[in-house]
Amino acid sequence: MNTVQIIFSVVYIALLISYLFSETSGNFKRRAVNKIAMASMFLIYAVVEFVRPLAGENGMLCVPSIEKCVIIAAFFFAWLGDVLLLWSFMKGGIAFIVSNLLFSVYLIRVIYSNRIPFVRMLPSVIIYVLLIGTVIALYKTKKIDFGKIGGAMVIYLASVTLHGSMSIGVLINVQQTHITLLCCGLILFMISDYFLTTDKFIHPAKWVLRCNSATYFSGLLLACLSMSYT
Repeated sequence: MNTVQIIFSVVYIALLISYLFSETSGNFKRRAVNKIAMASMFLIYAVVEFVRPLAGENGMLCVPSIEKCVIIAAFFFAWLGDVLLLWSFMKGGIAFIVSNLLFSVYLIRVIYSNRIPFVRMLPSVIIYVLLIGTVIALYKTKKIDFGKIGGAMVIYLASVTLHGSMSIGVLINVQQTHITLLCCGLILFMISDYFLTTDKFIHPAKWVLRCNSATYFSGLLLACLSMSYT
């Protein structure tokens, strides 16, 4: 890591530690400012790393690859989801679904470009089926009540589990710094939403909500740092 990355990470982690307390403080303004600051940091970092390589030799601008456009869009919708979630669980969730699908598209491209055979992605398939199968079974048997959101929550979990489970398979098969950072980040992203589901619909508790924030924002930190190595 270079000096800029270290300073960025230290400030981001300091904000994250602060957010673990402001989130449960009951002070909405404090929570909102803290959260938007963190979300803006990961988005700005990703955008800077997206733009930086575009300045080619002799001042000529390079055209970004489709893959890079997809992943920067994924970061934007994650940022948008964080902001909207402060006021609307549904609107924030929709933005996050778009982000999840874009991250998944990027991973599919990684799988294709590295020619990873389907059989080597079987761990991802098994994990996905087990997790979403369990969610659907609990929902259908009414052992978990998603309230007015209903099946939309199942769709959301299906979207985040898609990139999280794929990340496990890609992480096993591709040994590249940016892929390792991104996949570890997306796995944490997926885990965070299972903490969120637990807090919202099963067992509301401050420690569960803090686990959600810690895993999510740590995951986005790793994911945005991966942009420096593409």
